[in-house]
Formats: sequence, structure tokens, C-alpha cells
Amino acid sequence: MTSKFQGLFAAGLLLSTLLACNTGDGACGDGVVQRDRGEACEPGLLLEETCESLGFYPGTLACADCGYSYVGCGGFCGDGRVQAAFGEACDGDDLGGATCVGLGHAYGTLACLPDCSGLDTTACRLLAMVEVPGGTFQRDDDPANLSTVTGFFMSVKEITRAQYWLVMGRDPTDETRSSGPGDPVQNVSWVEAADFCNELSRREGRDPAYQFNYPYATRVVSVNLDADGYRLPTEMEWMWAAMGADTAAPGAVNRTGHLTPFAGSDGENAPGDFAVFGYGSGEEGATRFNRTEPTCRRQPNILGFCDLSGNAREWVQDQFFEWPAGPLTDFHRKDIYPGDTRVLKGGSWTSKAVWLALSYRVECREFEQQAGFGFRVVRRGPR
Repeated sequence: MTSKFQGLFAAGLLLSTLLACNTGDGACGDGVVQRDRGEACEPGLLLEETCESLGFYPGTLACADCGYSYVGCGGFCGDGRVQAAFGEACDGDDLGGATCVGLGHAYGTLACLPDCSGLDTTACRLLAMVEVPGGTFQRDDDPANLSTVTGFFMSVKEITRAQYWLVMGRDPTDETRSSGPGDPVQNVSWVEAADFCNELSRREGRDPAYQFNYPYATRVVSVNLDADGYRLPTEMEWMWAAMGADTAAPGAVNRTGHLTPFAGSDGENAPGDFAVFGYGSGEEGATRFNRTEPTCRRQPNILGFCDLSGNAREWVQDQFFEWPAGPLTDFHRKDIYPGDTRVLKGGSWTSKAVWLALSYRVECREFEQQAGFGFRVVRRGPR
């Protein structure tokens, strides 16, 4: 009896030992995850892993051939499929058909943010700019009053409503005086235009040109025209670009540009081909609508700039004052006083043809916001 009991005990002990010492020498499906044989899981044994813990969106994780099967998981950022249900706006090269231009920028390369949550516009450029060569011109009827400007870049268009909204997150335009987001932004004060310049400069990693009375940002206390950021053009820069610089005689002093009746004029063409002007005036070529038009609907001047005359008036850098006599180089008034009156150039859709002249100037206080007050921007040229 004792011998039989001992035999049964020994057999049970042997079986227990074999089970306790299972080292995973069996095949896939034996219920033991054998890491040294490349197994990640066993059917029904996922080792507490889930779709989310393995970097996927929620779903059902499974084990197939002792490896994780992600078929039931919701995919992941980077798989090239836009999965809106999981908050993706894009994925890799799939941008949902979006482009820099389609988002209101002038050009550039659009990308997807690393977490697929949105579009990366870092390499998009909001503005198309044209380089204006330096040169010298006669600024008024006195042949001794010559202005010399260093080369610079200027935006092809007046800043549009869409561009202003992209940078500042708002649009102050009176919509009853505008045909849409492609029109020039309006109701912008000189101070607000300077603030736009600084914000756009920061977005592109450039040095802001304007110093504000922070934290209030209600007025500009200084301006650095040597900064590589955006700013408003000086009146001399604006006139030089509007008259076409020295394209008529490269390298020569432009003696007649200040007499130009509108930007783009060759002495024979009509203002209505180049400018949105004259609402209600009855003049030939005048607009029939009491509002702006989309930028660049009319012909550009010889340098490629649209709407330098008409559509919206344009703030420039300068305070309103009488110019000093004699030769001037890169001239602008450096004094900045609160509430200064500033210069607006170019006329608007309500201007009569005579007010489109390059020499015509309007003054207004820098914090004034009016329908028809817009702007364009410049950057310094190569140094």
C-alpha cells in the first residue's frame, strides 16, 4: 500500500515539475510567450498591450502568428491616411488638397504638422514681393530737389482682407465697401498697419522694424529702417516704385516721374485700365461700384505693382510735413510724436482722376480708421 502511494506521489511530482518548468520550448500557440524566439504575444495573451499603448488610435488589438495584428486598430499619424475621426487634418503628404496659395499665401511649400493635427504654413510666404532697384529722382518742380533711395522689396499687392486676417486674426473692413476677401483691407490705422508689419516679421523669423509702447501697443515709439522685417514704405520709396524707378533710362536720374498722373501712365493710356477710381464722378473709366475691387484686377505698372493708384489709399511711413530743400538720401522723418499726422498716397475708388497723381498726398492722424485706408509693405534690399 505504501509502495503504491509513493508511486502515485512520485508521478504527480514529476508532472508538476514539468509544468512548472515549461521554458517555452513549444511552438507558437502553446500559451507561453517566447521572447527569445521572436514571439510578441500568444493568442489571447497580449501582455496588457493595447492599440493605444503601441502608438495606434483606439481599436481592437489581436495576436496572429504570435505577433501583434494591428488590423483592428485605428491607424496612426504617419500612415499616410487622413483619419478625421481621430482628429487628423492631414497625414504626411496627404494635405487634403490644401496649398499655400489656396490658404491665401502668395507661394511656398505647405506641410503637415508632426502630430497630424493641422497644416504647417511655416514655409508658406504670404506676400509676393518685387525688388525695386535703388536710384535717384526729382521729387517736385525744383531740379535741385533730388531724392535717392536704396534698393528695397515691395509687396506686389495692397494687403488684402484675407492676408490681414491670416496674420492678425480679424478683418476691420466695412463689408459694404468691399467685394470680398481678395480686396484690399480697409479701416486700418497707421498704427495697426505697423503692428501687422511686426507680426508678419515675427512669423517669418525677421527682426520687427517698429518698437511699440508695450504692453499697450497703442503707438509706435521708434522705427528701425535697417531691420530685415516688414515696414511701411517711405514716401520717397513709394513714389520711386510708382513711377517705375529708372526703367525708362537705367542709371539716369528720373526727372519726370513726379509728374506722372497715375501709376502705370505712359502719357497716352487711360487711368481706368490701371486704377479703380472715380466712383460717382462721371469720369471716363470710373468704377460703377461704391466699393473696392479684388487686388490686381487692373493692369500693373511697369515694375509689376498693382493698385498703386486707386482701390484703397495707402499709408506710408512718413509724417506729413513739407520736404526739406536740396538732395536727400533715404529720407524720412525720424521724429515720432503721439498722434502724428501721416501721409496716405495713391487715392481710392472714390478719388477723382486728379487725385491719383503720384505727387498727391493726403494727411490723417495715425490712429484714424476710415473706409478706403489700406497699405502695402516693404523690406530692405540685399545688404
